[in-house]
Amino acid sequence: MIGRDPALTGKKGRVIRRPGNSKSARSHGPRLSAAKLLAEWFSEEPIKRPPLDEEADRYLCKLQLSHSDAALFWEIIFGTVRWRRLLEWHVKKHVSKWSRLPLPVKMVFLTGCYQIIFLSRIPMFAAVNEAVNAVRTLGCSWAGGLVNAVLRKVSTSSHVIPGDDAFFEKRCAKNFLNCLSVFSSHAHWMAKRWVHQWGRKTAISICMENNLRPPLSLRVNRLKTTRAELLSLFEEHAIKAEKGYVSPDSLLIKDYRGRVEKLPGFSEGLFQVQDESSQIASMLLNPRPGLRVLDICAGVGGKSSHIAALMENTGLLICSDTSMKRLERLRENASRLGMTLMEPLPLAQARQMIRSSHIQFDRILVDAPCSGTGVIRRHPDIKWTRTPGTLEGLVKIQQNLLQEASGLLGPQGILVYSVCSLEKEEGETLVENFLRTNEGFHVLRADTIIPGLPGDMVTREGFFRTLPGICGMDGFFSAVITRNKPVNDIDPSGSWE
Repeated sequence: MIGRDPALTGKKGRVIRRPGNSKSARSHGPRLSAAKLLAEWFSEEPIKRPPLDEEADRYLCKLQLSHSDAALFWEIIFGTVRWRRLLEWHVKKHVSKWSRLPLPVKMVFLTGCYQIIFLSRIPMFAAVNEAVNAVRTLGCSWAGGLVNAVLRKVSTSSHVIPGDDAFFEKRCAKNFLNCLSVFSSHAHWMAKRWVHQWGRKTAISICMENNLRPPLSLRVNRLKTTRAELLSLFEEHAIKAEKGYVSPDSLLIKDYRGRVEKLPGFSEGLFQVQDESSQIASMLLNPRPGLRVLDICAGVGGKSSHIAALMENTGLLICSDTSMKRLERLRENASRLGMTLMEPLPLAQARQMIRSSHIQFDRILVDAPCSGTGVIRRHPDIKWTRTPGTLEGLVKIQQNLLQEASGLLGPQGILVYSVCSLEKEEGETLVENFLRTNEGFHVLRADTIIPGLPGDMVTREGFFRTLPGICGMDGFFSAVITRNKPVNDIDPSGSWE
């Protein structure tokens, strides 16, 4: 994970309180703990697997690990999940009955293989010995000799790690889809969909980008500071940051491994963690001071707080969500950032309030729940928690949310529909179907709201679309929808600065 110290922080940067000394906690080192966690996680059906970072946090609460061991635990978990299929390919060359092995033994194999191939700082003998000890501790002593022999063979074999497009075109000439799936370590159905939707070359690029570590992306809180001032503050603390590509509030920090809360200015609310593609979605909404705005799926408030800043804390901003836990995190973020405009409400309560007041909104953001295939590089567990069936259920939810929100939009209002997904069913196709069945709505081109938006981020239809790695951004889709006639209160004159 980028931007936090997993040894000391939990999900969303919360501090983990470690348990007191216990023999069982001390006996579980980072390698064994990683294998046990992954065995439990993979034992669940894909759709039932919880977010992996939440599971890792839960495990860390049980363990008593040093700073370095906790970091290794986190590295092994996410590295193994990121490269699962490639690691299996390396191990299965030396194991004839892989399918018959118990899941905990498989996870010991994969975590050991990950250390040997990808963590050069770890001596080979240490990775092998710890793997042998792990299977014994797990009650599978019979597998000790097998683990020892296979991992030693892996350590002395040539390691196939994909490098560029030429690697796939040359090596995968006969069975391209299977080869792309294995060597880029993605579910076969994902690779197949992306080749069909985006073509071979782009699909390869997506898969490769998904295996790279993304930069830490920040949004400057313009109500408290400027980008130049925050850059200067980071420079004083020897933190290398650079400007984003489109959003005037975006900063990128590459190769940062510390806690976000330890960055200068965090506790003062000078910035918020938010990918630049997500910032652009808020900019496309073109919020202004004094407007009535609804964020119907506000989550923890990343986009809501950006909207509040663009509104200069003036107007009405209702932030609704179905999760009370997420709304509590939204309140915490709003307080730290000084966003007094944000009004968090449970979705059911927001619906009741809107119906009783007959309010119509000038701006509505529908940041719909989605497959998340555009943010796999940040959450590699998405590779193994989504299925083709997952998309069908999500599309129905997205359609209903867009339909509901459109009925709350006032004349000449702007509605932005966005998802962090690469799947056209959740983006382009869904919006086009909505427009065909709803008269009086049309698309406003993204580059009319943000002049100078790079051409490769705007589709022929005028949608905003990024793929992983373009200008360092996540994969994202946004459509700007207006009611009745073209909006005449857009200010494209650089008001973002």
